[in-house]
Amino acid sequence: MKNTVLKRTGAGLLLAAFALSALSVPALAAEFTSSVTAKQAPAVVTTTTESGEEVAAIIYDENDEEVIGIEVGDLIVTPLSEAEEAEETISTALTSAYKQVQSVTTLDELTDGDDLETELRSQSRDVAVEDLVVYHMFDVTVTGTVADYLAVDGHYVKIRFDLGLSLDDILIVLHNYKDNLWETIGSDRIERHDDGSVSVTFYSLSPVAFITNTSAATSDSTGSTGSTGSTDSSVTSPKTGELDTTPAIWGAVALGAAAVVCFILSARKKDRA
Repeated sequence: MKNTVLKRTGAGLLLAAFALSALSVPALAAEFTSSVTAKQAPAVVTTTTESGEEVAAIIYDENDEEVIGIEVGDLIVTPLSEAEEAEETISTALTSAYKQVQSVTTLDELTDGDDLETELRSQSRDVAVEDLVVYHMFDVTVTGTVADYLAVDGHYVKIRFDLGLSLDDILIVLHNYKDNLWETIGSDRIERHDDGSVSVTFYSLSPVAFITNTSAATSDSTGSTGSTGSTDSSVTSPKTGELDTTPAIWGAVALGAAAVVCFILSARKKDRA
């Protein structure tokens, strides 16, 4: 009888240990703002070429000379919320970029070296990498013959986005320029404006993530206007990017409980023997 009591007591302790270990399972993914999978991409602010033509953006050569303006209809900005309906290459690239961000614990793991943290330190000494969240994620591409101009070595395009962030807020731009390769676009390629918009220089176009600090993201709205010009402030989405640990917790508890049951049954068989 004493052995049986000890075995049952040990089984109870074992179950408790499994439950506690399950509850300690951490969230393993970088964070997104609550609406990043539902909102539109930030609106593109048009600009004017030297000839006075209003365009979506301008391509420049290696000498910073204007090459050609990109007409509004030729610059395609696809938000994460529209990835499934997008053209196949855009959908694949954007979905892949999203999964890559979800797979890391902190966003600096996406880039080589410490360039993201260096950029963060240049903006603030008080914000940690762990406090950064994805504020916007979208794909940028161009259509028509204008794409050939951007493909020329040394050519770049400058695009102005209506981001709506205060100049005091952290802003880091990550660019998924190829497969699983990311770059942190340095401050020398970013110009922030008093109206909350930001001009970014790209040497190629593909998925982009705008990163900010959590305090700035608390004012995040789903009402950003995308390339289609539509606005919808009523769209909401559950928080994404954080690994939902609930299944892991209950899975671990279930496994622990199963192990304890097997332990007790085995002990009873031995007692009967």
